[in-house]
Amino acid sequence: MSKYYSFEETVNHQISNDELPLVFGPLNDLESMQTSILPTGNLIMQIVPVTKWINEQRLTIITKYNEFKAKKDKFSAERRAEYNNIKDYLGSNIFNNEVENQNRLVPTSITAFAAFFTGRIMSHKSVGLAATTIAPRSIYTQVLKSLPSRIVTPWILMGSTFAIGTPHTWSNFTTILYNRYIPINTAENITKTWNNIRESIIEEPKRNIDIFTNETLPKSIKSIREQCVDIIQDKLENTKI
Repeated sequence: MSKYYSFEETVNHQISNDELPLVFGPLNDLESMQTSILPTGNLIMQIVPVTKWINEQRLTIITKYNEFKAKKDKFSAERRAEYNNIKDYLGSNIFNNEVENQNRLVPTSITAFAAFFTGRIMSHKSVGLAATTIAPRSIYTQVLKSLPSRIVTPWILMGSTFAIGTPHTWSNFTTILYNRYIPINTAENITKTWNNIRESIIEEPKRNIDIFTNETLPKSIKSIREQCVDIIQDKLENTKI
């Protein structure tokens, strides 16, 4: 604020009628009016109650602003501390595998969300031949399009994708979920159901593929090769005769 308008630099004495112009003389008779002169020679007049009220309002506004700023700073500090605690907890207890964090977490997350929406599409009533009244509805279709399936299927596909792509992170997440937020009986039932689903959807087809690749396919190729060799030898013998 310019010093020409600063009330702190006023000279606290009343100006006599002889020093003031005659037009301002009657104002000195009013108790609520105060006239003073600045060191620069500028004459100012103020109404004391109004000045007092303005100062009180100014102090009130400053106090309210300081209280609001203190609350805002406290709220920001608490939220920042909470965010750091959550970040440290997740980093220490769930996302603690560097290989998965650097190489698998992002692509697995994208694939998991794609699997979730795929499950939503698969189990939706208005998608597929089952949405028409002409197409026959098999038991599989009825189960897939039922309300429980529409709720569970997307999450099963999403969880399966995470379990395959980031097994260590998924194991940490399920362990914390079971130990902290789910009752023991419910957790055991979920684990049993999940193991059955994993066995039928993932493990059994994987074993069948391994058996076919490592045992059935080599035996079939060997048998075909032996038959071809026998056929060629028979033809050669017949040709010689």
